[in-house]
Amino acid sequence: MARAIWKYTIGFLQGGFGEFDIPDPGFITAVGNEGPDVVVFWAEVDPSPRARTSQRSFQIHGTGHPIPEGQVYVGTTQTVITTDSPRGHNHRSGPVWHLYEVPRA
Repeated sequence: MARAIWKYTIGFLQGGFGEFDIPDPGFITAVGNEGPDVVVFWAEVDPSPRARTSQRSFQIHGTGHPIPEGQVYVGTTQTVITTDSPRGHNHRSGPVWHLYEVPRA
């Protein structure tokens, strides 16, 4: 079986919730962000058109926010906000987001 890494995106415009058909094995390798309002994750998949897929659901939670019972932790990412100043770029920590998988009912 060939393997590849595919990227999946969850934005806050979708309410921090995303459903995806992810080819097996679907092992999540990393969590990151693209700006302050988009969380991304990468999964190792079988890229073959005949690969079996599983529909999987994920939700983003902020630090200190309640996590519904049964959700399974996947990973954490922290946004970095860059601003310009007379001395160059300033970096400061932004929100921290936690990705959880929502179990199938």
